[in-house]
Amino acid sequence: MRENKVEILEDFRECTGCGACDNICPTDAITMSEGYQTFFYPYIDNDKCIECYRCQQVCPVNSYENKNKLQPKIIAASADDEICSKSSSGGCFTVFSENVIKKGGTVFATAFDENLDACFMKVEDLDGLEKCRGSKYVQSSAGKIFREVKNELKRNKEVIFFGCPCQVAGLNKYLEGDYPNLHTVDILCHGVPSGKLFHQYLGEKKGDGIIQSVDFRNKDHGWRADVIQINFKNKSPYIRSWRTEDEFETAFQENLCLRESCESCEFCDFPRVGDISIGDFWGISKLINIDVSKGISLVMLNNEKGEKFFDQLKESFAFLEEMDISTKDIDNRIHKIYPHHPNKELFFGLLNHHTFCDAVKMAVKGMYDIGIVGIPTVENFGGSLTYVALYNVIKEWGYTCVMIERPKNSIHPPTPVSRIYHSSPFGKNELLDNIEKREDMSSLTDRAKKFLVGSDQLFHANLMRNFSGVVLLDWVSDNKPKIAYAASFGHDQFTGNEDLRAEMAYYMQKFDAFSVREESGIKLAKEEFGVSAVHVLDPVFLCSDQVYMNMISQAKKEYSGKEYIGAYILDPNEKKEKALLELSKEMNLPLIIYSEFFYDNTTIKKRWNLDIETGKIEDRLSCIYNSKFFVTDSFHGMCFSVIFRKQFIAVKNEGRGAARFTSLMEKTGLSGHLVSETEDLKPESDIDYTEVYDLLKNEIQQSKLWLKQQLEKQYRKPFSGEDVIRKKLEKENLLLKEQIRKIKDYLRIDYTYSTSFSEYLDMLMELKERLLIIVAAKDTPGMAIPEAVLLKMKKLGFEVELTRKKHWSGYVAVLSRGKSLYESCKYQEVVEYKTNYEGVDIAVTSAPLYKGNTAEIIINGRQYSVQSRGLNFAVYDLEQRRVSDSVGFDTHHYLMKSTRDIFIP
Repeated sequence: MRENKVEILEDFRECTGCGACDNICPTDAITMSEGYQTFFYPYIDNDKCIECYRCQQVCPVNSYENKNKLQPKIIAASADDEICSKSSSGGCFTVFSENVIKKGGTVFATAFDENLDACFMKVEDLDGLEKCRGSKYVQSSAGKIFREVKNELKRNKEVIFFGCPCQVAGLNKYLEGDYPNLHTVDILCHGVPSGKLFHQYLGEKKGDGIIQSVDFRNKDHGWRADVIQINFKNKSPYIRSWRTEDEFETAFQENLCLRESCESCEFCDFPRVGDISIGDFWGISKLINIDVSKGISLVMLNNEKGEKFFDQLKESFAFLEEMDISTKDIDNRIHKIYPHHPNKELFFGLLNHHTFCDAVKMAVKGMYDIGIVGIPTVENFGGSLTYVALYNVIKEWGYTCVMIERPKNSIHPPTPVSRIYHSSPFGKNELLDNIEKREDMSSLTDRAKKFLVGSDQLFHANLMRNFSGVVLLDWVSDNKPKIAYAASFGHDQFTGNEDLRAEMAYYMQKFDAFSVREESGIKLAKEEFGVSAVHVLDPVFLCSDQVYMNMISQAKKEYSGKEYIGAYILDPNEKKEKALLELSKEMNLPLIIYSEFFYDNTTIKKRWNLDIETGKIEDRLSCIYNSKFFVTDSFHGMCFSVIFRKQFIAVKNEGRGAARFTSLMEKTGLSGHLVSETEDLKPESDIDYTEVYDLLKNEIQQSKLWLKQQLEKQYRKPFSGEDVIRKKLEKENLLLKEQIRKIKDYLRIDYTYSTSFSEYLDMLMELKERLLIIVAAKDTPGMAIPEAVLLKMKKLGFEVELTRKKHWSGYVAVLSRGKSLYESCKYQEVVEYKTNYEGVDIAVTSAPLYKGNTAEIIINGRQYSVQSRGLNFAVYDLEQRRVSDSVGFDTHHYLMKSTRDIFIP
């Protein structure tokens, strides 16, 4: 919305586009112009506006008094076959309109004009009704039609007005009173797409054809609401339905392209706004025995005026029956809340770079332009912000993008975004962090047109392992473009073994474009992996500063207005402590220090004696931005010192890759502000950021240009042999799984063959109502159980969360039918439990390391524990009255390998 003296609504997205404000304005200062998501909104010309505020007063969204019935009289009706055959449903529009015109009255309704724009028309003869008959699945323009309605009423002509509920509400507010010669009819509205989208769709469908007309509800295809027919002058008609993949019908029926206000429209609820409401009587065949092939109308008489008007027309209908039902029995959209498709915002974003039809297909599948792969929720200040930056740069260029996280069974699994941010920096549905296993990643290959690997040290050998190697994109089909932006190996040399190097080289050579963050990475990429790389800046420099300022505004800790030395120290030690204290004394300023997310003032005292702050990323950004002077041993702490133009000193962190420090400082001419741990924290001189940004400006432009070119480049790549084999295996696996399912059903085999702890819990969950589950820990109950698996255990009935804090504890659990009979976890203690449950003798012992290191599960005198490290399970089937499984899972190791005894129960 433009900045005006007068704002009609607090939130412009609530505007229905009814046009009442446009009609009421005494100076014609308001125009309805294309705005948010291609719909028309009111814009005010400040030069014409006299601030009478009549636009606010007439807006039905701001206030609307409705005295109609909450439970209207409900009628099922249809005209004769001739009228029905030309109508969308039962012909009520024609019957109502003909009655008014024959009495010399006027009809106002929507029609397509010669340009196929939907707009209101004034009709005074029977021939003119033809254009207005039938449904138009697009929002109509009101223009100045309310003024024309008022003029006709003042001439004492009988008038009937047909419109969407919001348009009827707008007319009622505009008229400022009841007119006995006016009949208002609101349509049972599904919601409305915009005219621009409709024309974009038609433009893509017409090809070399000349469009003559469009029918949304041609009865040649039966009484249905999902068929569109485009009639051409020079070729055969185009006829498709929602179910046969017409893109406009799909977007409409799936609520993908509707106006924002349609999701929560009070005018669609009861009491209705019109004297009468009409629509299709979907589901009537479930209520009465009737032939519905020609269509049946649903008529709701909302007040006495509507009842009186309808009573005069009863003889004009071939079928008429009053229904003794509640509005709850009606299948139509007759309620306020009508949720948009979850990918609606994605759809409108896709329109920036795609045709209407392609955007619909992609949005329905949840497919984005760009899939950014990496660790966007990593508990690391700089690492996470590289993804925020990359995401915002790409969105700024009009692309849709989705953040793709590592799987939950990674050694270092994803972090809940709320743990590191006060407010998620990513849009709705734009963070995929719910992939359970590494092998499930291939299901994401169709979630994006192109894949972009994010920045930070993702190609470091250790992190490759910790993050499941997802950045190699081996799970993405090779016909998809693969790009790496500002990749980092962490060091000047590759630190992994030969097998890992060779595997990485194989998949890295499949990338279509590869860039690195450090100059040294160019040589390393070529010599170790055979990849030609270019040097680019870290993504945080590409992003608009306003993104960071918006984040700082969400910080919970207040640092503005204070004078202090800020610090971000990843690796605290006595040398850095001493240097910081000396600097604090010299500058006569207090210290405000942050460190790694997992440090607090208890744990950090093992490393030094200074206190630290704990806060989320917004707080950490605020600390840098508001500091008088900044000290850091973090690469990204250094980056944001430059971005916020701070006076700073950086301590070269050899353990975290010194190459990236020196590379950036050399680029910016700030090498004098990079010191070693043994040097003091006194900078050589103040930083002149004019010079720094003169050096950075070209680097930023070149980095953006490189990335933009890769995203714009059109690729048509074939599947690789690996892809073809994978697809064939997927088909074979589907057949095999079905065969296995049938065999398992026949043999009653289920959880007893599972080797995955996560899947095992799923299978137990399905049968928990008949199972007695006994668990004993040996050595330790678990150091590597991810949160997703802990959640499954909780759903199954386990109450103790076996996190790292339970390391070296004795642990016993006995569950029956999904409920806990006994559960105990004690640090460095033996846990024992004995009972007789439903005739089953149970004796369980768990002894941690150094306390016996054993796990015994004795059922009816027989030992069933496999005695493996981690959690040992014995499962007793209470229906079959037998032990059905004995298995152990090594929950101390991230792979959680299984050990199972083959035994005869």
